[in-house]
Amino acid sequence: MKYRYNALREAGFDFRPRNVDVVPWNAGFEELVAFGRLNGHYNVPCPIPGNLSADRYNGDDEQVSNAFRLYKWVKRILNEYPAYSSGKSSRLLNEERVRQLTDIGFEFN
Repeated sequence: MKYRYNALREAGFDFRPRNVDVVPWNAGFEELVAFGRLNGHYNVPCPIPGNLSADRYNGDDEQVSNAFRLYKWVKRILNEYPAYSSGKSSRLLNEERVRQLTDIGFEFN
C-alpha cells in the first residue's frame, strides 16, 4: 500500500478532496482583518444566494468564491473554538491565533 501511495504522490496525485480550498492561516486572517475594516465587524455572512445550497455552488463568480472561502474559514474557527477553549486540541486554533483574533475584536459567539 505504501508503494502505491508513494507512486501516486510522485506522479503528482492530489489527495485533497475535490472542491476543498485550504486557506492558510495568514491569508485567512488578513482577509478577515480587511473585511473588518471595510464592514466594521467580523460577522462574515454567507455570500451564496439563499436559493442555492452552499455545497452545490459551483464557484463561477470569483468574488463570491473568495467571500465564500472567507465565510467557511470563519465558520470553521467558530466551530472549533468551543472544543479548543475546553482544552481539546485543534489543528486550526492555538493560543497565539486566538490572541490574534481577540486583539482585532473578533468574538467567538
